Amino acid sequence: MMILQDEMFQKCEELGEAKVRENLNSNIWNSAKRKHAEEWLRQLEANRSEVVLSRQESRELESIKIAREANSIALSARGDARSAKNAAWAAAIAAVVAIIVMIIDLLIN
Repeated sequence: MMILQDEMFQKCEELGEAKVRENLNSNIWNSAKRKHAEEWLRQLEANRSEVVLSRQESRELESIKIAREANSIALSARGDARSAKNAAWAAAIAAVVAIIVMIIDLLIN
């Protein structure tokens, strides 16, 4: 009697990965069962790989998001620094003008 792949997959699910590998290693299954069990293990590994890749992609997307936010913060900080520099220059010019006015006032009085 030929076992269907779906039936063997169900049996593999019930046994679990470790027991399936043990049964494959001990050669207790015929070639059809072996073929289905090996395919079940292959699909199991493929699903794991997909999960790992999906998680990696999610981390990469999160890293890009964080980098964009950091860039935005840096641009804002650069703007703040330019504003502070301009305010400092204006204060320095005002101080020089005040000194000149004070010197002129001292010379006149």
